[in-house]
Amino acid sequence: MKPSLFDLPTTPLPLGPTLIEASAGTGKTFTLAGLFLRLLLEHGLSHRQLLIVTYTEAATEELRGRIRARLAEAEAAFAPDAEPSDTLFAALRLLLAVEDPDLRHARAKLGQALGSFDETPIYTIHGFCQRVLRDRAFESASLFDVELVTDTRPMLDELVGDWWRQTFASEATDRAVSGPLVRAGFALASGLSPGSLRALLGETLRHPGIRLVAPATADELDGLLTELGGKFTEAARIFSAERERLRACFGAEAGWATKDYRKDAAMDAAFASLDACFGGTAGAADFEVFAGFTDSQLADHTSKVRKKDPHRPPSHPFFGLCGELVETQR
Repeated sequence: MKPSLFDLPTTPLPLGPTLIEASAGTGKTFTLAGLFLRLLLEHGLSHRQLLIVTYTEAATEELRGRIRARLAEAEAAFAPDAEPSDTLFAALRLLLAVEDPDLRHARAKLGQALGSFDETPIYTIHGFCQRVLRDRAFESASLFDVELVTDTRPMLDELVGDWWRQTFASEATDRAVSGPLVRAGFALASGLSPGSLRALLGETLRHPGIRLVAPATADELDGLLTELGGKFTEAARIFSAERERLRACFGAEAGWATKDYRKDAAMDAAFASLDACFGGTAGAADFEVFAGFTDSQLADHTSKVRKKDPHRPPSHPFFGLCGELVETQR
């Protein structure tokens, strides 16, 4: 059907689906109040049969007030000696006067609607849904005391937090590693956090048709975390026994390296992060330190003069484990 311009007093209003499109600021609330009046008087519907739903509590209260005021204006405009200036009231008077010359029945219907206006079903969308679930509990297979949640953000935050703790931060999942929350530390260093997971969950809820392809199943993830824990434990053992020897490979006397690895202050900070990781006092940023101690990273920072020397850069099992830790956490 070709769309046509809607005129509140004159456009035919058949019972059945009718779509009225309107931009912001075009008088939607005023039009809804007028449609309520026309359905009440033209089609003889009861005010209890006219369901009106909108988005917010504020919009619901505004609509309720506008409709009630419109009913009161119509009742006054339908008095025998009244001369309505409103085009909608004038059109309704002409239409109804054919079968109700003195408009007695119309005024009675308006008075009845005003007298029991609180029974008019004007709700927010979520308020209407909650009433349906409560009043039709058997048909909807829902509990009698069901609660309709309008803001799911706290619930989703709690859901993500619970999953994070169970997967990364609980004692049960951390038994394979030395030091608390090592798995969580590596996850955070990899860019995986409760915040990023919450954002991903929000996107999937906003786009229900999206299909997520997980890089690993739950069992595979558990296996990766166990593997990560085993490698971390071995790295901690070696670091504890070889710390001084490892530290001697870096700093001002490390002629093999470029300037990045020859700064004592920077290397002291890096080894402090390693101490924190293996000592159980690390923050998420500390776990990023392992990427700087992989064999490939050391090779990239070897001085061009020393690259032909088979004894440079330094070689140690600890550096190989750092590379495996970085690869596993990816």
